[in-house]
Amino acid sequence: MYYDRSHLPLVVYPKDFFPDADTARALNEMNSKYRRVWFIPAAPDFWDPDQFVEGWLDRHADLLIETRVSSLRAKLYGTPAEFLAALTAQNVGVGNFARLLGYRLQPDGPNLRVTLFWRALQRTPNSYTVFVHLLDRDGRLLAQKDQTPVHGSYPTNQWKKDELVVDQYILAGAGG
Repeated sequence: MYYDRSHLPLVVYPKDFFPDADTARALNEMNSKYRRVWFIPAAPDFWDPDQFVEGWLDRHADLLIETRVSSLRAKLYGTPAEFLAALTAQNVGVGNFARLLGYRLQPDGPNLRVTLFWRALQRTPNSYTVFVHLLDRDGRLLAQKDQTPVHGSYPTNQWKKDELVVDQYILAGAGG
C-alpha cells in the first residue's frame, strides 16, 4: 500500500480465513459496482484455502490478464458492466435452461482464448458438456476443447436461475 497512490479500494475476501455466505454477497456487490477488478490471491495455507474467491471470479467475471512476478500472481477481471458491452452477441437458447449471450475471441500467444457468456434461465438436473470447435472454411476441424463449463469446475446442474456464467476455453495452436 506504500506505493499505491491510486486510492483504489482494497478489500480482502473472505473477511475471515474461510468464506461464508457474506463472502458471496460481497463478491456479487463488487461485481455489480465496478467495471474491472484486480485479484491477488493469497497462498492457500494463508487465506481462503479452497480458493473460493478465485473460483467465484472465474465463474462470474471475465479473465482479461493473468500475470506473475516471482511468487506473486495478479489477475485482472472484467465484470458484467465491462464484458456485456464488449461481447459478440449471439442470444442463442440452449434448451430451456440456458442462453448463450455471446462470446469473445482473444489471441493468447500461439493459442486462441474463447470466452462464452451464458445466462442460466432455470435450474437443470443435467450436467452438460460444452463443445468448442474451430473449423476452417471447408469445415475441417482445426482445434477443439470439449469439457464441463469453467475449466471443468462448474457443471450446468449447479447453475442458479438468472446467473451469468463466464466460461473460457483455450484452443491450442489456433491463435496464429
